[in-house]
Amino acid sequence: MPFWIYALLGVLILLPLGVSRMGEPTVPRSGRYYWPINPRKPRPDVRFLDPDYHKGVRGADGRWLVPPGYWHTGVDLNGPMGGDSDCGQPVHAMTDGHVVFAGRLPVWGGVVVLRHPHAGVWTRYGHLRDILVGRGEVVPAGAQIGTVGKMTTGGYCHLHFDVFIRQPPASEGLWGFFPRGEEEARQKVLAYCTDPEAFLHKQAQAGRLYEPPRWGV
Repeated sequence: MPFWIYALLGVLILLPLGVSRMGEPTVPRSGRYYWPINPRKPRPDVRFLDPDYHKGVRGADGRWLVPPGYWHTGVDLNGPMGGDSDCGQPVHAMTDGHVVFAGRLPVWGGVVVLRHPHAGVWTRYGHLRDILVGRGEVVPAGAQIGTVGKMTTGGYCHLHFDVFIRQPPASEGLWGFFPRGEEEARQKVLAYCTDPEAFLHKQAQAGRLYEPPRWGV
């Protein structure tokens, strides 16, 4: 069989699996990074691998919003007034990228995931009320991609924000990635995610971190 037929068969096999880079959108490179919401509390309400979160999260009525055993993969960002004061607040892309997932997932609610080829990472924006982008769309740094909402289990409005250094496999839930367990589950988070605060602190040190437009209601 001629070589070109083997090559064509390889492309036809890889394309449905989404592993070919040939159709990946061209993403601009501004070199700019943004916090995803503004204004926000100076300290996230829940931090990366927060041990208190692993004990479980109860709502005001005492029922579990998140049962014990789950590891927090990113940070929870809230408006400075707390509560539901940030419901509907704009959510912005951390840096230039393209949308690899935009939809709704159990517990997470609205989710957008961006691939940032120049930074070598993915970002996940969870608990969105509104999703303003679609899969395959190229998104400039700082552009609005959605609005702050809440988990499907309830609780206050907030933005769950992750930085992924590797794409989780389907066996780990892909973009619903949310490990539960003890040290083995914690190590899974470290294998796929990095601390968003530390990541953006490095951008700030390099003079590349900015604030998106301030939201007011």
